[in-house]
Amino acid sequence: MVLHGATGAFLIKGFAAILVFLMNLLLAKLLSTGDYGVVSLGLSWLNIASIIALMGSDTVSVRFIAQARAIGDAKTVTEVLKWGYKITLRLGSMLALVSIMIIWFLFPELQERQRIALCIVVLSTPSLAFALNRVGVLRGAKRAIVASVIEVLIRPTVVILTIISAVYIWGYIPTTIDVAVIVVVGNILMMIIGILLTRQLSRKRSQICSQNSRKWIDAAKPIAIMNVMGALIANIDTLIIGFFVDVDSAGIYRASAQLALFVSFGLAATNGVVAPLIAEFYSQKKREDLRRILNFSVIIVSMVGVGGALFLGVSGKMILGFFGDEYKSGYSALVILLLSHAVNALCGPTGYIMSMTGHQLEAVRIFVAGAVISVASNLLLIPLYDILGAAIANLLASVFWNLYILYFLITRLNINPSIFAAFNSAGARFRSRG
Repeated sequence: MVLHGATGAFLIKGFAAILVFLMNLLLAKLLSTGDYGVVSLGLSWLNIASIIALMGSDTVSVRFIAQARAIGDAKTVTEVLKWGYKITLRLGSMLALVSIMIIWFLFPELQERQRIALCIVVLSTPSLAFALNRVGVLRGAKRAIVASVIEVLIRPTVVILTIISAVYIWGYIPTTIDVAVIVVVGNILMMIIGILLTRQLSRKRSQICSQNSRKWIDAAKPIAIMNVMGALIANIDTLIIGFFVDVDSAGIYRASAQLALFVSFGLAATNGVVAPLIAEFYSQKKREDLRRILNFSVIIVSMVGVGGALFLGVSGKMILGFFGDEYKSGYSALVILLLSHAVNALCGPTGYIMSMTGHQLEAVRIFVAGAVISVASNLLLIPLYDILGAAIANLLASVFWNLYILYFLITRLNINPSIFAAFNSAGARFRSRG
């Protein structure tokens, strides 16, 4: 079952990486560099806002739904579903309104249509947050393939099909505002499909127990902080480039960053499968099963990560040229970003292990420190080195939090999810057979 789920999620994530690349390529060709940069800013802002609105409810859902279903506790499953619904929609709606007000005054140099497009994109914060919560629910129910489809396939598919239809069937060239509306539609569709697919897990008459709610909130707080810090590390560079440099540079950097994500799709694919298993095996003290699933995961992830980094390191400049000649200037940043994603792949699912084993507080300290390093280094290096400085800041933060968490897992929990542990296990089996 694990191999089947990992293979399915792997194929979906791989296909999604191609779709995201095509979506960004299409947008870069359709829009000016500046307008593409505006869309990039909007998506980065949306990612951060939706992670804040999630409040860690997606990871909490994975953990507690996996544990509840393992013992046949349907009531807890329903309570977790309703709790996530309330958290994401209420907080997401508030954040959307606050974001619109901040954006309108933070970027006065942008044209009015560009600021409107930014505001439209972030308006979908509650729908995206709720959709991602349902993704966590489905992963907790061990439906990783369906969860991956909702998370990574729907929005790029909607954007690509809508734009192609508009251009080649109706003869209409979408504007920046049109693209923003299409992104919102994609997020709403994600939410609707997530609702439909999780309805069968719920016992409608069950009410949320206040004691359970407090327990989930206590578990969610550190996860939320950790996830927000991770979102900042992943997106703050684009926002700072757009604010301190210009939206053209933000667009060029976004193209390089999206291309570098090809290296990480293996990690994203296997995380969705192994996360509930980590929670289940750790809670039941099945250490050998936990070790095997982590070794299996990191081998796949490392093969994809290192292989993808080498391929894109050689061909990246040519591929960036597909976006336009001006995007070739992002090649140096791409190489640095590839190193950052390769580090993630080789270290394994470090963050997920911390969340699934109840060590969120320790992870929070590490991610906060990583986010501080990311923001400070971005603010220092971007004015000096432009987008190359942003890539270097991303690498510094990634190396810091990955190695710090890995050190914690090895020394405190005797868990090593890295590729080096997998090599040691394989070598031990080989020597025992010899």
